Amino acid sequence: MTCTEYFDANAREWDEHPGKRHIASLFAAELQKNVTLATTMNLLEFGCGTGLVSMEFYGQVACITLLDTSPGMIEMLREKIAHYAIDNMHPRIGDLSVIDRGKERFDLIYSNMVLHHVTAPIQTLSDLAELLKPGGVICIGDLETEDGSFHQGEMAVHHGFDSEKLAASIAALGLQVEHCYRSHTMQKTDALGQKRDYPLFFLQARKTAR
Repeated sequence: MTCTEYFDANAREWDEHPGKRHIASLFAAELQKNVTLATTMNLLEFGCGTGLVSMEFYGQVACITLLDTSPGMIEMLREKIAHYAIDNMHPRIGDLSVIDRGKERFDLIYSNMVLHHVTAPIQTLSDLAELLKPGGVICIGDLETEDGSFHQGEMAVHHGFDSEKLAASIAALGLQVEHCYRSHTMQKTDALGQKRDYPLFFLQARKTAR
């Protein structure tokens, strides 16, 4: 089963999982604590899933583009958008190639619990940085380095990240790192039925205004 197939298979029940809703809400809260949202802002959520993060603040900004490779996740998101009659959330199926790099730029790009599923995370971050407007911000939430037990057979390319090393890689891309800290420790039951602690980090960087 590919990563996309896994998310497609779980899309309809995704929002029913209280842990997933909680992690999305925590990330949205960290973002809003550190970034001042404005009604003029154009946002991009990379790896949006069913839109749990963006649903927290779509009413505070001008427009949100939501990107995911899972058609099942995007279908669920579109159902929510239609149900709530939201007119400024625009889902797209695919990877970053569906973004028009010649025309589209964003004030804020964010991604939660997605980067560890990405084959080439630094290249992806570089591509995302290119899509930022001067002065724009990128926010990443993800797992700190773990032993591989978090996903228990689910699709994951990386077993979390050393957040300080990731921050250094982002700084090497020419962005100014503004925040990098442990934001939460979540508990999850492993394959042996034991509860394990998995720390999460929040990382924020800004593109230098020109």
